[in-house]
Amino acid sequence: LEDPTNAIDGPWRAADGSALRRSAVRHSAIPALASALGVDPVPALARTAALCAADDDALSEWTRGLLAVSCEAASLAGEGSLALVVSEVSGAPRAVRARALREVASRAGIRLLSGVHVDALDDLIVAWRGQGPIPLPGGRATRVGRGTQARILFEARSPEPTRDGG
Repeated sequence: LEDPTNAIDGPWRAADGSALRRSAVRHSAIPALASALGVDPVPALARTAALCAADDDALSEWTRGLLAVSCEAASLAGEGSLALVVSEVSGAPRAVRARALREVASRAGIRLLSGVHVDALDDLIVAWRGQGPIPLPGGRATRVGRGTQARILFEARSPEPTRDGG
């Protein structure tokens, strides 16, 4: 099967007019790697991709299990707010905590978190020192409570009204 998007000089182009990145990698980067290494890198890349996919599946499953016992509706905050139970997530590996933090934020309507945001959220769990609310794109997160009652509260910000009142 011939896919025209695979051709480096084909009709399909990126928005800036350059070759599609996948095509450019296939036709330029991989041959350059093969030349530099003296072996075909594709089998090793395929094995690495399969290992990464298996790791991703395992981390996703672990995160789902963790969220099943640690994520709850935050009845004291606004509608749609969620809380993450600190004592349930503090012992999880960083990779799982980071996924859990991103997922709870997303469920609460807070998206587009950067690595800096996730680091600050993780500090509310593993490096608590009384820091205040963490401003996030579209909301905020705050640590509330103490000991086993400690929670990370995720609150989405209401959209700003437009000038026409809508």
